[in-house]
Amino acid sequence: MAKATIKHLQVVDGYLRYRRRVPVDVQPVLGKKQWIHSLGLAVGQEHHAAKIVADYDLAYSGLIAQARVQRVVGSAAVFSPSLQTIPLAAAVPAARLLRSPIRPVNAV
Repeated sequence: MAKATIKHLQVVDGYLRYRRRVPVDVQPVLGKKQWIHSLGLAVGQEHHAAKIVADYDLAYSGLIAQARVQRVVGSAAVFSPSLQTIPLAAAVPAARLLRSPIRPVNAV
């Protein structure tokens, strides 16, 4: 039987991590090219990782959507994601998601 894979889940040195590429169109807004988070789980614990990865995907999809709106609106709007507008589960530490400052495009 073929083994199913979980999108954005990587194995590095026997441990699992979340890695997601930031779309090129929103990289200037978000200030990152990728997100990487250690899940603190070893190979063989993929069943636990699936829920965490799904939570990260949901949160980052929200950030990407907000960044695309800001990119279209331009520098007139300030891109400042709040925890109320980003769907987060308890498994995703919000401080990790918003670790780096997010700046508007063409800010003066």
